[in-house]
Amino acid sequence: MTFNDSPVCEQKNTMTLLSGRLLLFFVLNGCVLLLVAIAVAGFYNRNLPFSGQWGEWYALLVSFLLLVTGVITGFVWIKRCYLSSQNLLATRLNGVLANIPVLVAIRNREGLIVACSNKFRNFFGLSGDDMMVSNSQLYPPDVAAVINTEIASVRKEGKDAQFEITFPDLTGRQRTFDLNVFPLNRGMDGVVEEVGSFAVELTELRATEAVMRKALEAAESANRAKSEFLSRMSHELRTPMNAIIGFTQLLEDDRNNPLSDDQQDSLHEISKAGNHLLKMINEVLDLARIESGRLLLSLENLEPRELCLECISLLRPMAAQYGVTVVLAPGATTHVKADRIRLRQVLTNLVSNGIKYNHDGGMVELGCELAPDNFLRIWVRDTGPGIEPGFLPSLFQPFERAAAFDGLIEGTGIGLVLAKQLTEAMGGTIGFETSLDSGSLFWVEVVQAEQMEEMEMSPEAPTVPLPVSSECERRVLYVEDNLANMRLVKKIISGLGGVKLLTAESAEAGLELVRTGRPHLILMDINLPGMDGFEALGLLRQNPETRDIPVIAVTASVMADQVHRLKEAGFDDYLTKPINLQRFVAAVDALLETYAPEENK
Repeated sequence: MTFNDSPVCEQKNTMTLLSGRLLLFFVLNGCVLLLVAIAVAGFYNRNLPFSGQWGEWYALLVSFLLLVTGVITGFVWIKRCYLSSQNLLATRLNGVLANIPVLVAIRNREGLIVACSNKFRNFFGLSGDDMMVSNSQLYPPDVAAVINTEIASVRKEGKDAQFEITFPDLTGRQRTFDLNVFPLNRGMDGVVEEVGSFAVELTELRATEAVMRKALEAAESANRAKSEFLSRMSHELRTPMNAIIGFTQLLEDDRNNPLSDDQQDSLHEISKAGNHLLKMINEVLDLARIESGRLLLSLENLEPRELCLECISLLRPMAAQYGVTVVLAPGATTHVKADRIRLRQVLTNLVSNGIKYNHDGGMVELGCELAPDNFLRIWVRDTGPGIEPGFLPSLFQPFERAAAFDGLIEGTGIGLVLAKQLTEAMGGTIGFETSLDSGSLFWVEVVQAEQMEEMEMSPEAPTVPLPVSSECERRVLYVEDNLANMRLVKKIISGLGGVKLLTAESAEAGLELVRTGRPHLILMDINLPGMDGFEALGLLRQNPETRDIPVIAVTASVMADQVHRLKEAGFDDYLTKPINLQRFVAAVDALLETYAPEENK
């Protein structure tokens, strides 16, 4: 079998063969017709030289010759048709093998290659005379052994085999192929006579996959590093804020040593600056969490008008300070699917902007209305001066503030950016309309909930510290390596009756105090030198004598995954730094009641 015939040569050979067949057909048929005419004339015309008995014998002879001629003609014709079809199949096979862009090979029962594609020849450097070669002559020994094993399996089972294999080309470069082996035909004994194979190159694909895999690993590593950085920054930034805000709260509530009016004013400024800085830290961390894909949302069915009332109640003191009235307009009462905390954060930001960027005696109005495509629009309209046209393109850019208000109105330039990204993370959209000297209208559209459910309002945080019962002395252990935080908790605990505070600067020292001092409640910092808070909790829960002591995690991290990990680890509650005085006292009181009274029965 040859592989070098071009399509033009094949076409010429086919036309020559066809002309020869037609000429042979006409000659044979002419001879047959002549003999038939002579036989008929001799049989029916007695006056001819062949009349009589000789004429009959002549007719029989002609008929016999006619029969033999027909048989020979039919045999020759059938043979010619068979050879023609074989040549046509060979021509087609040659054309396929010459042009197919994969490595194709056909092997006989002995494993020798009897036909192959031009791609196969070029890859292994074979010439037209290099047929009948074995796998061991083409491949390295280990690769040849694998291929021979697969071919033997195909011969035995008669089923296709597919596997990936790598071997070098003529230049020594490693190439990867997807090799498919399949049976072609069987002999009379049922054994597979020939086996075909084709190999599709995967070298570039595998190289691309390797590059993508490395890029993905690098991205995941960068994402983990970013998350660790965020967690670390959250801890490092919020820890000093815990001391600033915590001690400020203590000084403000210290009735035994009241401050002068000037001192109260100064303390108020410190508290205001501290809370502003804390808000900015939270917003920056929120933005970073969204960008890194680490923001976790808890979607639930919400009644937006109740959420609007919460925002109005929360911002009423701020509105009074600016001389602005905040009202809720009549509107739709349908439910929406959103994260309660995040949606309230968005609305609070929009309303606070409406209050700040307004005039004395102005108004901020909230409302809800149905929007197309099963959305609900919550809008906030103010009566302020509006937004300058030149500032509109950078309205949702971080740290951008209108020049007319920059430095005059408190703010970070992050709020609107965060509101936009939070809204989009919940599947909604945000937009606005503004007009100079007529105010602005901001709105968010969120998806309506499919089912209406009665929602319970979250209880408001107490405004004064909750009293702790002093019927018996109760011991609280605080494990903390930051001395400023430890002094803060000492001052808070000292103002509570019937509570004794034990302290330790490491988890190891804290576990020893648990064994000797038997506390009723443990406040456990998470980031400790040596053993961290998670490991210490695990040891406490393994000991039957300490497994029931309630443990509150105290952490500067507000990352959602960290909070989830705290709950999964088994902490009874958690407090975030900066510590909220009311929240701290309420948590301590609630958990002390679950353990100490039982010990004193």
